[in-house]
Amino acid sequence: MSYSDVDDMGGHQDEYSDDDDGNLAIYRRREALINLLRCGHHIRTVPSNDKHGVSFDFDLTRPLQVGNRRWAQVWEAVTYDFDGDYQTLVVKLFIDSLFPTPESQGFDMAGTWTAARLRDSESWAYNALSDLQGGLLPVSGGFYEFDLGLGERACGHVMELIDGRRLERDWETFGQPQWHTLEASREREARMVKFMVMVSELHKRGVVHNDLKPSNVIVPDHDPGSFVFLDFAIAKSIQHPNFKNNREEDLLCMKTMHLEQPSV
Repeated sequence: MSYSDVDDMGGHQDEYSDDDDGNLAIYRRREALINLLRCGHHIRTVPSNDKHGVSFDFDLTRPLQVGNRRWAQVWEAVTYDFDGDYQTLVVKLFIDSLFPTPESQGFDMAGTWTAARLRDSESWAYNALSDLQGGLLPVSGGFYEFDLGLGERACGHVMELIDGRRLERDWETFGQPQWHTLEASREREARMVKFMVMVSELHKRGVVHNDLKPSNVIVPDHDPGSFVFLDFAIAKSIQHPNFKNNREEDLLCMKTMHLEQPSV
């Protein structure tokens, strides 16, 4: 798999009565957008300068995270150069109208997260971590405004495609005899230490990921002993008041992170 496993294609389904015209219109708009973004759909970047700007074309080829109530619509896509050669990349689209609602998230902050805000946070983080791109995080191809078709535009991020699998707990071997061996325990400990060291590299450059969870960590095929971090859309500066007086372990902001048992 690449970037992350395919997420729920349909997202969350909303039900509205015919007499609730406002919500029904929103629902129909969401459905129209979801139906617009399908495999084979063509999108184009909007030139930053109408006179001299250059547009880049992308064909969406495989959904990685799509559907209703998503903070981002993430696609594997291909783009072609002037010679007709193609390159496979990841396109991450921030579309306000497909975001989760504050009610669905259960916290007020969701209502303040706009597409522009998430894009700006990720752009800041990638700039601060520029020397780690291609290692601890994918290489960024830039942030653009996209023309999705049918009058729809969205801000987005083009980045390197990472072949690998997302971090998951190894339920198959958990509890088995090999899980409790001294060798397996030492291997898990070594992987956890490496993970913590890699997270510390982010902190040394002033960036707190702020949303570490298995779906935001890739184990790359080319280096199964390493990790690649994804999704810096809510990353914050280590100087942010929320983190300024925290200890290193508190800065992890991890959500039930478990490292799997290495293959033996």
